[in-house]
Amino acid sequence: MQYELIYILPGTLAETEVQTATQKIKEMMTETGASDIVVTEVGKNRLAYPMNHIRYGYFFIARFAAEQSAVEGIKEKLRLSGEILRMMITVYDPKHPTEAKINYPTQTTQTAGKDLTMPELADAPVAIHAREDKKAIEKPVVSMEEIGEKLDEILDKDIVV
Repeated sequence: MQYELIYILPGTLAETEVQTATQKIKEMMTETGASDIVVTEVGKNRLAYPMNHIRYGYFFIARFAAEQSAVEGIKEKLRLSGEILRMMITVYDPKHPTEAKINYPTQTTQTAGKDLTMPELADAPVAIHAREDKKAIEKPVVSMEEIGEKLDEILDKDIVV
């Protein structure tokens, strides 16, 4: 039966250490009963959350053939190896390839500057708010005589306590 192993190595490893770790993992899988192992490197990416204070990891996908009883042994050996941050083994059927769950649109002139995280707002016009010019607002001009008259009027009133 065909299986797929997805595993993450710590991003703190050097390139040569990553290659030796991948070779060790292949050897462990072969010893446990896996055959036809094909490892594909996905690349170094940022993790969704830090694991053991590590923020980046090297992602790999390994496809192999093995018996069901051998898969449990492979899981156990990989779990006990201290080199792997996370791993998952699933059944792989080459006749039914999986499609990407999320399709990210490429940046084009039509989508540039629009919020693509909310598709319902992607076609909404972008509003640009301009600052009001302070000189455009007219303020009434008050003379000193008008201010004096207003003060006299206020002071002449009876104070009610």
